[in-house]
Amino acid sequence: MIICAVVLFGCKEFKGLNHAECIKQAMDSGLDVRDLNRWRDGYFLTDDGRIVDRDQAMVEFKINTSEQIPTQYGKPKLPTAPDPRRKK
Repeated sequence: MIICAVVLFGCKEFKGLNHAECIKQAMDSGLDVRDLNRWRDGYFLTDDGRIVDRDQAMVEFKINTSEQIPTQYGKPKLPTAPDPRRKK
């Protein structure tokens, strides 16, 4: 399943509810995003941790825009970092 949008900028990944949000995160981090293109540089994160392009997302999940990402309780499920206080 696709869980969020991803924009790749060099070796950095920006995740968000949609590709525009990802680009805004890149811009807010101080990067020059003038050459970023949400269609060309937009990818998706799967629930098993893979980053897939739009073509692969269409083949596997019938999704190629962030507006089509499945939602839970009205919001896409974004990955979160593990809580360091939680014991394994």
